[in-house]
Amino acid sequence: MLTAITTVLGLIPLATGMNLDFFSLITNNDPMIYFGGDTVAFWGPISWTVIFGLTFATFLTLVIMPVLLLLTERGRSRRYYRKAA
Repeated sequence: MLTAITTVLGLIPLATGMNLDFFSLITNNDPMIYFGGDTVAFWGPISWTVIFGLTFATFLTLVIMPVLLLLTERGRSRRYYRKAA
């Protein structure tokens, strides 16, 4: 869960195209933060795909799979008790 959260949060600046000018941050104490740019055209769709895929896979693993396993076990136990009776 922590790996998925940190990966998703780490990819958000890449997906939005957040740019930070470190040179002006050090020299003028002004980071000049802006969104967009040339790199977001390529990296934006890839990072959004990873973000949504990782979120969906985490939800599928932590919620849907245990529910399906519970339903399967309930079905097996009902069939077992019907045969025994």
